[in-house]
Amino acid sequence: MIRFSVEGMRCGGCAGAVKDAIRSVDPHAKIEIDIGAKEISLASAAEAGRLRQAIAEAGYQARELA
Repeated sequence: MIRFSVEGMRCGGCAGAVKDAIRSVDPHAKIEIDIGAKEISLASAAEAGRLRQAIAEAGYQARELA
């Protein structure tokens, strides 16, 4: 399980953009988003760094959580 804190994710539209960014890297990723906490939990075969880069390209800063 990979967890990210995502700055600027405030609404469903933001969450959708982040989800689309993740799916562009791994279409089969299992994604759970907590908008209130600005956190994402996901199961993916992709590397965390590549997922973080895709989220950044969508306009959001992601920080991996332990």
